[in-house]
Amino acid sequence: ARICQEFIQNSLKYSGGTEIRIEISASGEKLKIACQDNGKGIDWNKTNYGVRSGSGIPMINSRATAMGAHCEWKNENGLQLTITLPFKQNLVLLDIAL
Repeated sequence: ARICQEFIQNSLKYSGGTEIRIEISASGEKLKIACQDNGKGIDWNKTNYGVRSGSGIPMINSRATAMGAHCEWKNENGLQLTITLPFKQNLVLLDIAL
């Protein structure tokens, strides 16, 4: 849940987009969380995202690694993040109150 929150905050602050989409799916023993905005994306060549450990992208990557998950970033029609992590079907991973 915290990774999605970080993605949403960064999208609202930096992307210039008008939509954010979050999809959660489970298949076999994997849980997949896909986050996407329709903003301007990121120019990886102009930005050094690995320097500030408190910045959004390194923090997302660090949190995912700590959970044993894998992050995949893409710049296609905005910024896309797909997080894949091990999943046991009887385990409750998220308890979100709105």
